[in-house]
Amino acid sequence: MLKRILCLVIVSAFAIGQGNLYAATVVVDPGGGGDYLKVRDAVGDYGTWADSSGDTIELVDGVHLISESDGNDTPPPLAGGAADTLTIKPAAGASAILAMDPADPPSRMFLVRRTGTYILEGLTFIGADGVVQDDSTGINRACIQADGDDPGQDVRLIMRDCVITRNTGGDVPDFDYTNPLPTQGVTTGTFRRAFYVGDAGADGDLTVRVECCVFAYTSDGNSAIYVERTPVGKRDFSFRNVLVCSNRARALRCVAGNADTSFDFEGCCFANTPSETMLITDNVFGTPFVIRDCIFAPRPAGADNQLRTTDNSYIDLTVERTTFLTDNADVIRLAGAGGQPGQDNVVLKDIIEWNGDSLFRYEPDGDYPASLAVSEGIATDRAARDPENHPSILAAFSSLYGGSGPIAVDPMFVNSTFDNSVFANIRKWDSASNDFADVGNTANYNGQGSLGSNLVGGAECPSCTGTALVLATAECAADATGLSILPDSSDQLNGLLAVMQNVSPWHPANTNPADQEPALTDGVGLNGLAGLLNDFPGENTPAGIARWDLGGPVDLSEIRVFSGNSGRDGRVFHHYDVYVTTETPPTSGYTLLAEEVTPEPFGTINSGTYEACVTSLQNSVSGYLGEGITGLEIHFYAVDNTGGEFRDDWDPGNGDDRDGLTYAFVSPLIYEVDAYFTPSVVGPMEGPQVTVLECATSEASLPIQPDSGDSLEGMLAVMQNASPWHPANTNPADQEPALTDGVGINSLAGLLNDFPGENTPAAIARWDLGGAVDLNDLTVFSGNAGKDGRVFHHYDVYVTTAPSANTGYGLLIDEVIPTQSGFGVSNPAAPNDLEACVTRIEDVVDGVLAEGITGLEIHFYAVSNTDRVFIDDWDASNMNDQDGYDAAFESPLIVEVDANFVALPTPTPTSTATATETPTATATETPTATPTDTIGIPTPTPTPIDCVQAATLTISCSGTIGEFGFPNNPRLRFHMGVLSATSCDPVSSPTETLLVECDIDCSQFV
Repeated sequence: MLKRILCLVIVSAFAIGQGNLYAATVVVDPGGGGDYLKVRDAVGDYGTWADSSGDTIELVDGVHLISESDGNDTPPPLAGGAADTLTIKPAAGASAILAMDPADPPSRMFLVRRTGTYILEGLTFIGADGVVQDDSTGINRACIQADGDDPGQDVRLIMRDCVITRNTGGDVPDFDYTNPLPTQGVTTGTFRRAFYVGDAGADGDLTVRVECCVFAYTSDGNSAIYVERTPVGKRDFSFRNVLVCSNRARALRCVAGNADTSFDFEGCCFANTPSETMLITDNVFGTPFVIRDCIFAPRPAGADNQLRTTDNSYIDLTVERTTFLTDNADVIRLAGAGGQPGQDNVVLKDIIEWNGDSLFRYEPDGDYPASLAVSEGIATDRAARDPENHPSILAAFSSLYGGSGPIAVDPMFVNSTFDNSVFANIRKWDSASNDFADVGNTANYNGQGSLGSNLVGGAECPSCTGTALVLATAECAADATGLSILPDSSDQLNGLLAVMQNVSPWHPANTNPADQEPALTDGVGLNGLAGLLNDFPGENTPAGIARWDLGGPVDLSEIRVFSGNSGRDGRVFHHYDVYVTTETPPTSGYTLLAEEVTPEPFGTINSGTYEACVTSLQNSVSGYLGEGITGLEIHFYAVDNTGGEFRDDWDPGNGDDRDGLTYAFVSPLIYEVDAYFTPSVVGPMEGPQVTVLECATSEASLPIQPDSGDSLEGMLAVMQNASPWHPANTNPADQEPALTDGVGINSLAGLLNDFPGENTPAAIARWDLGGAVDLNDLTVFSGNAGKDGRVFHHYDVYVTTAPSANTGYGLLIDEVIPTQSGFGVSNPAAPNDLEACVTRIEDVVDGVLAEGITGLEIHFYAVSNTDRVFIDDWDASNMNDQDGYDAAFESPLIVEVDANFVALPTPTPTSTATATETPTATATETPTATPTDTIGIPTPTPTPIDCVQAATLTISCSGTIGEFGFPNNPRLRFHMGVLSATSCDPVSSPTETLLVECDIDCSQFV
């Protein structure tokens, strides 16, 4: 079940604990049913009950009030030093909420400043009910504060699956992160800050790891995360899968730092930020900042710079695989210090940026340039501003791109939707999926990232990529047979031997060949030493790399991994990455599919509790982990340190360290790997598809041009709405005739009227096609010599098969647009500004877009707002809005509409039928059918004929199909001369004329 997210207060003394070899656990229950009534009491009495080897305080379901008089400190260090761990979390199945006591609000909920490792897990923190606590009112300094005060101290804080949010009243947490931002002196129930490092000297070491958390609705005028101390000791801050959202001010402010202080942000989302997202100021000297796989989407609050340095500060900055959606400001602005040898070292790699004044602005005090390393994998509408930038930066970008600029901004990352469906009721995320970020229509530059990788927008999220990789099962059990899923001897991987890709993958004690590669896929459960991998692989080095050739392209739907040990120690855990390839043979081209898959959080201790664990990877959206996969590779890592403690593969502070502990060296026993897949069916999708969508800086550069020889040429549209033409478009030749004259951009020809209204077409053009036709393709051109927002287009297509082209229109395809990344694209300024766009619709399977149609109708919508931005037809407040703007009101200039179609022969009715008669038809062969309560399946009598590949047969009926119990427009299909199936479209009223499509396979005729 989902845990309710809790923020918690740790207040009290941690005394030296003594006792058993095993961890101790106590329960806090304000109702008197546990060991302690208050969190403070349990922490303060630590020296009495704890065993100093992974102790736990569990909180029962409900609200736990924290007051200032309860205390909020952790005076003595844990007995075992930094290696000792105290965890505070909800009891099994509980949702524990830690709330500030309104009668006695605390200055902090939790102050950690003594040696030890403190873990806060699964907790929700809320402010005081009805009480204002901000930088103008109240005593609260922060929800959580951590400091390494004294020399020699080693303070470690880990937060997992926690939420810091406001109290909506009655101690109810606000899990809807789209509510208004806190107002100074007004908003109640908030914390001043989410996390704080104090304002005095810091002589000890401090390590902070925040994973899968939310920091929202803090009310400080400075920032939600505030790091303020001038350090003497080492400080490391790591944030992974963290949402920082809807706070009154910045996400982060760092005041004072040095090369021994580091910040690492991975897979984070910063949303609804009203000022700079990150500000580094006041004597920060050479602090490393690493930002990877993040999304900066400050709307709707808007923002200034996303990252800025000022006031005698300089940093070492690395930004990789990150998306920025900015509101008219420089994304990264380094100003103040720097400009000296070795200062301001910047690496920019695989970035998508849109709507900023520039991606990078550098204004040093000194004369030396920054050390700038930029990957070719950058898409931005403006890399660097001139003359505001240091000349060295302009030269670096110019050199990198050969003077031609970065990757073209179109298609571009577009849209950040901020609504309840995405941000409400957030609970927990895994490292493979940032499902809290709804960033739609993400740009995808295939092969244009660093080292030939695909450059895609932002961190992974379902709405970005159309996929949703999930850890469907992650559990450990006291008995291997007690897992919810068990090894399967019928999965598709069963019996398929892996080829190990590393030297010496098997433990020296695992000498039986049957217990090595065959054991991974034999469908057998836990069995002695079968699957035991080798110990001591080294830091960040897999103990075993198993690769499977899947025998051809397959669609992979699930992967399961089982590990265990009858000794019930640390070997029962597992930790792996998954790679796949579509290459043939599958010996190369492997790319990461899932990283750091684990059944329990790092730091979990197994002291005789668990015998086995299992994880299952699935895709919750498409059902497939990957399509066309030819090879599967799994990297298994060591998991333990001989003490039963589940550890990651990094030393503290190195690489991707998650637990603050030395890296694992005891490897798991992998006793089964199951995988489920089916052979790939590779082929084009049937139905209307946009096969061409492109905008270009000149009309002549479009891949296709207006056609004066198409079937629609010279055929005048009949406009179906009042006032479709712009007041400036007064020449009749520039109106209906201009749509089908085969001419390109020509002054105001085709200019539609502005201000049509929300979700209202600017123009509806209808063409009577002069009889039934098969429509093969439809192409629309738009453009403007003024190179503004009018160059874009947005339309829906409707068709009818009714004898009269004035009725019966149904939707063929909607929301056809010329940009791959959707709405929100801005027509960039010169020299890369766009002049024209084109879209073409086809059916790539059978070449026929619509069969037997008599009329064509196109609904054209407004496209811009005078600011050169491509905008949809909905206001920002509407649930259908895709771009965060109000509805477009500036309409396009439709240069040309081309269509190619084939007229069908006029049918001749050969018989009539009533509701009680047998309808007959003559089309070289004569099927007959007797309608009863359903349409029967007749047996035709074939007549020898010359073979025809297809035929269209029209039957006129005097009865009504509805009386047979069928809806309108049944479609009858013949295969090998036999009427084999019927399919029906919905109907609301009877019909008198029925078009029957016959697909005839003549291979059986003579």
